[in-house]
Order: sequence, then structure tokens, then C-alpha cells
Amino acid sequence: MFDQLDDQNNTTRESRNSLPNYWMHAGLIFFVVVLLSPYVAISNYYDAKRDAEIAPRQQSALGVITYVVRKGSIYYFEFSYKNHIYDNSERGGFNHSEGDQVTVYFDPINPKSSSMTDFYELSAMHNDQWQRSLGGSFAFLAVTAFCWTQWIARKKEIEQLTLKSANEPFLRLKK
Repeated sequence: MFDQLDDQNNTTRESRNSLPNYWMHAGLIFFVVVLLSPYVAISNYYDAKRDAEIAPRQQSALGVITYVVRKGSIYYFEFSYKNHIYDNSERGGFNHSEGDQVTVYFDPINPKSSSMTDFYELSAMHNDQWQRSLGGSFAFLAVTAFCWTQWIARKKEIEQLTLKSANEPFLRLKK
């Protein structure tokens, strides 16, 4: 009888110590989000800051779409400024085809910094993105902390029930 109880306790102990596979995936997702969200937020913050500095001095020129990747996912374009041809690419939901003329906005100090979107709009967009990604990161951490505390409380409850049921035969023997 006591051997059976020891076997049951060992099995329970082993199952408690080994995490289910979904906890491994949840941990991986947690670390990816925790590491990537601040990186994206910081990157967008500095992009917004750079675009806000360029916006007051930006100039525009006519450019040409030279190549479109994956049905409008990435647009390659070129434009000329002071007898020099510059090229760049931009992701976006534009509706252009190869050969279309577009307005290109650029920094006259560094014409390689160019876009088919006005730098005022880019600054506002990046500013919005870094705030959302940082807010999303905090929301994810809050939900994760709540789930973690619930999981720990449930684990303690199961341990107490397991110990109570394991000690029950001994309590009957004492009577």
C-alpha cells in the first residue's frame, strides 16, 4: 500500500516539474514580444524625430517608379536633383505601376533621404507607431503578468489538493 502511495507521489511530482509544450511556446512568444516591441518603438521614435527634422526643409521633385515588388508591396523609384540621379524604395499601399511618375520628397542636405510620402506625414506616422508599439508591449506584459499569477495560484491549489489526498490514508489510520 505504501509503495503505491510513493509511486503516485513520484508521478505527481514528475508531472508538476515538467512544463507542458504550450508553456514553452508561450515563453518563446513572451520573450520575442518583450524584445522586439521596445526595439520597434525605439526605431520608430528615432525615425519620427529624423522625419520631423527633415520636414521643414524638404523639397519635392518628379520621380519615376522603376520596379514594383509583389503587387505593390515595395516600390522602387528614382529622381534627379542637381544633375544627379538618386534611387530609393518604399513600402506602402500606393497604387502605382512601373513607369508611373510620382512626387518624391527629399532632404536637400542629403537627397538619399527620400520618400514618396511627405516628411510631415512620415513623422506623424512614425510617432503614432512608436507610441502604439510601446503601449502594446506594456499591455502584453500586463496580460502576461495576470495570467502568470493565475497560473501560480492554480498550481498552489493543485499542490494543496494533491497533498491533502496523499495524506488522507494516513489520517484514516490514526483514527
